Amino acid sequence: MLFLTFLKIMHLSGLMAGFGGALYTDYLMISGGILRPLKPQTLIEVKRLSRVVTWGLVLLWISGAALAYEAYLTNEVFLENEKFWAKMVMVVILTLNGFFVHYVVLREAERSINKRLLIDSPLPVLVLLAATGLISFVSWTLPFILGKASEFSYVLPFGLFMSVWLILVLSAVAGVLSLVALHDLWTRYQAKGTRRPHHQNLCADRAVVA
Repeated sequence: MLFLTFLKIMHLSGLMAGFGGALYTDYLMISGGILRPLKPQTLIEVKRLSRVVTWGLVLLWISGAALAYEAYLTNEVFLENEKFWAKMVMVVILTLNGFFVHYVVLREAERSINKRLLIDSPLPVLVLLAATGLISFVSWTLPFILGKASEFSYVLPFGLFMSVWLILVLSAVAGVLSLVALHDLWTRYQAKGTRRPHHQNLCADRAVVA
């Protein structure tokens, strides 16, 4: 019983470190890399937080595997719970996405110092940054919610859980890309509004001379 309590505390600690670190990383990237140009100090903080998230994932994997084994010993039909397998797939995606962020996205961010991520990025980089960030957010949030929704256990199918995950990711990415596109259109509109046509400038100059 004491060991089971230890595993639950370990699992909660991993969740707090991983999910909390991921949320704070998103906050730093939005406030210090999207709304304002990315500074070297912000990137250093993001890299430090990525290590915290990594250790959170390690704790989740170790404690989660032990808790699942314990649940199987006390409930022979535990592995028939499709919600459990959906959560496992989401955590696998989260882990793979973490490796991708560490080895690809952060290196791409290093080349974007003094630029605003998303807004000043080319389209491929824009899609890459939006997708990885939102996959991380959804893959942390949805398993957390499912973990508290015991009424879904042994009731809803695996495909439904993964469909919800996919819809959330695609909708979030589409929303971010739409906001960036609207921001770009608004910026161009404002730029045109501040420039008077050449013939209007000539007419104004002639009026002054007259």
